[in-house]
Amino acid sequence: RWPQLEDLAAASEDELREAWAGLGYYRRASHLLACARKVVEKYDGQLPANEAALRELPGIGPYTAAAIASMAFGQPTAAIDGNLLRVLSRCFCIPWQAGDAASMKEVKSLADSLLSPERAGDFNEAMMDLGATICTPRQPDCTNCPFYNNCLARSCGREEELPLKARSSRQKRLSKPYLLLFVQGQLYLQQRRESLLHGFYEYLPLLRPLQDGESVQLSALPDPAGENGSANTSSDPDGKSVQLSELQEQNGESALLSNSL
Repeated sequence: RWPQLEDLAAASEDELREAWAGLGYYRRASHLLACARKVVEKYDGQLPANEAALRELPGIGPYTAAAIASMAFGQPTAAIDGNLLRVLSRCFCIPWQAGDAASMKEVKSLADSLLSPERAGDFNEAMMDLGATICTPRQPDCTNCPFYNNCLARSCGREEELPLKARSSRQKRLSKPYLLLFVQGQLYLQQRRESLLHGFYEYLPLLRPLQDGESVQLSALPDPAGENGSANTSSDPDGKSVQLSELQEQNGESALLSNSL
């Protein structure tokens, strides 16, 4: 559908989001589009071969930049992912910690010193494959590992211990109240502006749950015919409706007062 970066850059966010549907990680779709547009605008549609320039593009971090630079352009740089970190941590018996910035910096320095400048892409791919198929997180297949005789962690029985596990962060369960607003048989949805699920549609969010009979201020709504806005609508299966009253200004946007639901 978008064979060239110029084609992708010309696509709308809604078109890309529709094509991406079901793949998850929807923020990557937004980054992909922003990246394509920047490459077209700044580099005439050609990805830069320089690792530092690649890192300035939306959605491209240290690992992806190094992988592109080494595999696509032959640049002598190591692409540090979990697999490479695990292999080197065990081979040299260094207690690096996954996700730790200081550990990643040390891994990068060591890996850069080990790779062949002429075959950096092959080195990166080989280390990724080794970590994914043999030097696995649990029960590594040490007997078939090409580094069997040189692996310091295996020789001292620490292969299952290294690298150190990342510090786990406690997950918080958050609940957020929403308003289901039906007007003239249609359900109003608004487009998210937050970075999480940006551009997707949601019910109207509330700062707190409503008490019985309490009214609430709403963001500006398009008319039911859909002429004044981009909100999607759908029929109300229960035939419920909201009585709307006085239109007023709130934070520079029109707002509607809801008396009842």
